[in-house]
Formats: sequence, C-alpha cells, structure tokens
Amino acid sequence: MKTKLFFWIIFILISGVIISCVDNFEAPEWNIELNVPLMNETFLVSDLEDGENIFIENGDFKFKHNGEIDSYSVGTIMNINSKGESEYDYFPILPNVSVSDSINIEDIQQNERFDVSYGKVEEWILRFNIQNNSGVLDKVILGFGEIFRPDGTPLTIEINSSDFPDFAIDLSRIDDQYFVIGDKTGSTLITDLHFSIESVYNSSPPWPPIDSVKVYFLDHIYFDEMVGVINNKEIVVSDFEKNIDIDYPQGLGDAIELKNTELTFNIWNKIGFDVLLTGKLTAINEEKNTEYTIDLNSNYNNTGFLFNAAPAIGDSAFSSNSLLKTDVDSLMKILPSKISFTEGKFLVRNQTSLTGFAYSKANAYGSYNVDVPFTFEINNEKISPDTIFSVEISRDNQDNIEEYAQDGRITLTVDNELPLGVNVIIKFSANKDLVYSQPSLEFPQNSNNLLYIQAETVDNEIILELSKDDLINNFTNVPNDELFMGLEFELDASNGEIEIKPEQVIKIIGSLSTTINTKR
Repeated sequence: MKTKLFFWIIFILISGVIISCVDNFEAPEWNIELNVPLMNETFLVSDLEDGENIFIENGDFKFKHNGEIDSYSVGTIMNINSKGESEYDYFPILPNVSVSDSINIEDIQQNERFDVSYGKVEEWILRFNIQNNSGVLDKVILGFGEIFRPDGTPLTIEINSSDFPDFAIDLSRIDDQYFVIGDKTGSTLITDLHFSIESVYNSSPPWPPIDSVKVYFLDHIYFDEMVGVINNKEIVVSDFEKNIDIDYPQGLGDAIELKNTELTFNIWNKIGFDVLLTGKLTAINEEKNTEYTIDLNSNYNNTGFLFNAAPAIGDSAFSSNSLLKTDVDSLMKILPSKISFTEGKFLVRNQTSLTGFAYSKANAYGSYNVDVPFTFEINNEKISPDTIFSVEISRDNQDNIEEYAQDGRITLTVDNELPLGVNVIIKFSANKDLVYSQPSLEFPQNSNNLLYIQAETVDNEIILELSKDDLINNFTNVPNDELFMGLEFELDASNGEIEIKPEQVIKIIGSLSTTINTKR
C-alpha cells in the first residue's frame, strides 16, 4: 500500500513539471503547392498551314487561291440592232407584175459589227404596210430569197386584203423550230434580204395598180445561232470576290519573301471567235487598309489576254495566259485578305474580219489561279502569335492566394528549333483585348533580365519569381475567374537574315505555382 502511494506521488510531481514547461499549444502548419497549368503549345510558321489557302510543299510554304471567271451567254450580243425597211417607203405595183425590193439588215452600231451568212432566228417580227383602195385586190404574195421556214422551204407569205393595211408575221422560234436566214454552207455575208411582191385580184382585168407596199422590221433581230463576222462586241463577265482567311502571326507578315509567283487565267471558250479578256484584279488587305489593282487592259498595252476560238459548235477551246511576275508579286506582297475581279469583259475583237460562229448558250468561262511559293526571311522581327491563352482560376483558389499565399513562380520549358535565338515575352491581362497593348503584368520586367533561348536547343527551363503583391494584384479578384495570357517572341538575327522553314517551331510548356501556407 505504501509502495503504490509512493508511485502516485512521483507521477503527479513529474506531470506537474512537464505541464509547467509548455507555454502555449500551437496548431500544426502545412505548406501546399497550388499549381495552375498555363499552356502546352507549339508556335510559329507551321501553324499557318490551313488546308485551304496555305500548303507545305517540298519544305516551303505555298499560297494557293482561285477565283471564277464566268461570262454571260453570247446571246446577249447576237442581234442586229437597226431599223430595217424597204428602200422606198412606198412605190406603185402594177397588175400582173412582180416587183422586187430589199430590206437592209446591217448592224448600224458604231465601232461594232454583226454580219451573218447564216442565222437561226430566235426572235423577229416582220411587218408589212399595204395601201390599196381599188376594192378588187384579193391578196398579195410575198416571196423571200434569203429567209427559209423550219422545213427548209423558202418563206412565202400570203396577205389577204382583209388584213390591210398593217400586217405582221412572227418569225420567232416555236419550241425547237427556227426560221433561218441564209445558207449554213454559204460564205457570203447577207446585208440585204430580197423579196418579191405578186398581186392577186378577185375580178377580171383591167386591174388598177396597188398604191404601195412597205416591208420593214423595228428594233432587233435576235439569233440563236449564227455564222458570220462579229467584231468589237462585249460579253460581260460576272464580278467575283473571294475572302482569303489567313491568320499571319503579327509581325511575321513583313518577313515574307515570295518565290516564283504565278497567276494564270485558264479559260474555256465556247464561242467561235477569239476573245479578249479585260477587267480589274484587285488584292485587298482590310486590316492595313491597302490594296493593289491590276488593269488587264491598260497594264497590258490595251491588249488584255487573248483566248482561242472554239473549233466547232458544242466544243470549247482551252487556253491560258499568265500575269507578269512583277504584277503577281505586287498583288501578293500586301498579304491580301480578299481578291476581287471586277469590270470583266470578254471582247470579240475580230479586226481582220474572220468568219466564225456563235450560239446563244455559248460563253467563255474558267478561273484564275494564284500559286505563290514563299518563305520567311527573318531579320530581328517581333512576333505576336494570334493565340491568347485563357487561364481559369477558381474563386476558392483566388481566396486562398489572397489569404495564404507567400510567393509564386511561373515555370516554362522551352524547345527552340529555330536557327536563331529567341527572347520570350509573357504578358497577362484580365481583358483579352488588352493582353498585348496594355498588360497588367509583363515579363521580363526590365531589359537586364531577358528571357533568352539559344538557337536549336531543347528543355530550356525558365523560372519567373512572383512576389506576394504580384500574386494578389494579378491573380485575385479576376473578372469571371478568367485571366488571359499572351506570348511574344523577339527573333535574334544579329548574325544576318535567316530563312525559317515550316518544320522549325518553338514549343512551350508552362505552369503557374504558388506556395499556400495554412495552419489548423
């Protein structure tokens, strides 16, 4: 009993000593790393390959673009534009006598020519005015020497006296039946349509003469098909405009060097005459508000581009013409966002009066094709890729940073395959539109601490230290919990201009980390 009492006294005394040695109890403390991924991205020229306008061929970039050239049908010019009539407005016709006269059908437009040796009539109204007051004239019969019915027989027309004085006959196409002027196998151009007039009476002679007969047409004779001579007739080409969607990294466009540029017009001509293409080809850079125009007429000594005549009806002739390299360079050097072709015309310029053919559905059509190999010749350019990174920082993480963060760091691993050194510039902003122009945080923060990456090196690690103020001012109270980051590259060509190949890139993997100190 005494022994147990002794041990209890000793235990109490020792416990008292231990307790008296502890001033205050402290909760445990932890340091936690908060990591936010920033990027895992490959930058520069290889990203330009878009599968539509930019391709990589044989180690070089190639820009390709095409636009449509499509004219209206030739039917828009296949007409005789004049007022044709018999030479004498009125002349006496004696009984039992056939009188002959003609209608002039030459095109009277200045500087234009449309003469036919053969034509299938699409639309034509032939008109007559017969003056007779005798009361005994039964009818008149008109016969035409160069006009044929659809069955191939010469056109004759009987006009009864009951239809006097004015009468009209429609010679326009009905379904696929055509009245025809001239002979398809003939080569003589028809400038006059000859006709004869015969009178038939309903009484015994003697007969009084007919006062007068007039044969004429007004406005136009339209043709569906013709053989003959056309000169200085214009066929309008539809205007064309096509956007070119290429995102050149800012600053890299000025380094483009064009090589062996080509712009070719490829035309299929269904018209039986050589045609001259005129018009204006314009390259437009909307961002820089610049443009360059080539006038195919004035730039090429008023000759434009000549394309060959079709060999036969239903066939087409293919021919190509190319712009001068200096013109293509001027078009493409401005890095166009769109190319347009306007005021286009195919001109039938047949100054030697060669015989050809045309038909109403015939046209000239094709395309222009731009083929521009290019490289990037770098000379200390600053490149701002279009990619802007979105960094999401949750509200809880922002609160933890504000309350517990001690310091932070941005860690980048950089592979530089370019044959020249690169300075890396990192910019942050809560406003996406101000990342490059007005960043709230930028590294390097002074020119004495450049983030320089040697040429053709990999696994370069960059660590950027962030103060507690840096963290609180830039990574807390972020609108919509989203921060934006951009990168710029200053390319160092201090040893001379260097060509960049498509396969050469800069790859960056980055993260943001901060130490969170907590106590429980």
